[in-house]
This record gives sequence, C-alpha cells and structure tokens, in this order.
Amino acid sequence: MRATVAAAVRDTDETLAVLKDAERSLKIEQEPRQGIYPFDHRKLQGYVGRCYTMLGLHKAAVPALREALDGMPSSKYRAVLLLDLAQSVNGDERGELVAEARQIGTQQQSRKVLART
Repeated sequence: MRATVAAAVRDTDETLAVLKDAERSLKIEQEPRQGIYPFDHRKLQGYVGRCYTMLGLHKAAVPALREALDGMPSSKYRAVLLLDLAQSVNGDERGELVAEARQIGTQQQSRKVLART
C-alpha cells in the first residue's frame, strides 16, 4: 500500500524501494492467518503493475499485470487491474479489457470501476 501512495504522488524512487522491500518480505516464511488474504507473488505483481501504471512505466507494467491477472477470478480487484492494463496497451486489446472491466463493474455494482470505464 505504501508503494501505491508513493506512486500516486509520482515518487518513483520511494515506490521502487518499497516494492523491493515487499519482494524481500515474500522470502520470509509466514504462517497463514485465518481471515487474512495471504500476500503472495501474484498479489505483489498486481501492486507492481498498478504502481508502474501510475508512474507511466507502461512497458514494465504490462508483464506484471498479466501475471497478476492470470487465473484471477472475477472481482472488483480484477476489474481495476484490467483497467490499469488497458492504460498500458494499444489497439483492440484495450477495448476488450475495458469491456471486461465494465462487465465486472456492472455485476459487482462498483461505482469506482464504472467511473473508470
């Protein structure tokens, strides 16, 4: 979350430093806690992709976002990542990504997602 805040204010150095810290933390064994979603490599890639998109680093954002989205079920978070990916690609794919995000936003009744589509 710290990385997304740093990216939102365009602090590239802080964003990259925090993302690196998050990657290192994944290497530490942690026991799963009931009711808390685990922070794993795929979730990290979602944050990496979001941050890179906010920083305008679109070529770096694409592989991270694709990895995060691979196999992710339909959810508001998936829709947000789809919209971030749409910002980073060109052509027909952009429209397809926005359409999928809009569909999820409609199903989930998410004003946040629909406002971005």
